[in-house]
Amino acid sequence: MIPSGTSRPAPQRSCLGCGEVFEKKSLLRFVASPGGELLPDLKQKLPGRGAYVCRDLLCLKQAVKKKGFVRTLKISALPPLAELQQGVALHLLSRVESLIGVARKAGHVCGGSNLVMQSLERGGELALVICSEDISEGIGEKVRRKAANAGVPCEQLLTKARLGALVGRDERSVMAFARGGLAKEILQELRTYSKIVGEH
Repeated sequence: MIPSGTSRPAPQRSCLGCGEVFEKKSLLRFVASPGGELLPDLKQKLPGRGAYVCRDLLCLKQAVKKKGFVRTLKISALPPLAELQQGVALHLLSRVESLIGVARKAGHVCGGSNLVMQSLERGGELALVICSEDISEGIGEKVRRKAANAGVPCEQLLTKARLGALVGRDERSVMAFARGGLAKEILQELRTYSKIVGEH
């Protein structure tokens, strides 16, 4: 029994790839569907037994190679690694887009290169900057430099048209997120996406 006033230790799980133990919330969770298919559970809320891997492609590959998913979730077979990798990446991208929509509704997003750069110059306001994949080289370099000087992570994702659609605009080559839990969650999923698709 945990004494009154003492916080419970965070739940931990082992990665099926590397075998190391980490806090559960820091890992990717998978479950088996009723039909025996492997499903990513990014919110870690789906019912049933979970299987966990680190948020990178190497551990995902190792988990497949060791038949960790088959053994842990009692499923008969897995899709080819490339198909599994693509499926996980699509789930992560969908999750990032959903979180951007939530941040927009909460008023935690600012858009446009000039506004974002001004906020970066003031400092202390932003936790994350996203540039589109088709941003002009000159503007992209200016934004990345100011973000680096401000100590704010700057990631690259989607097209200007898609980023704009997510925040109700025609196009957005740059958007930024205010400090808080939403920005942290978006950054975590973004970096996991990059690792899973093999960009880093």
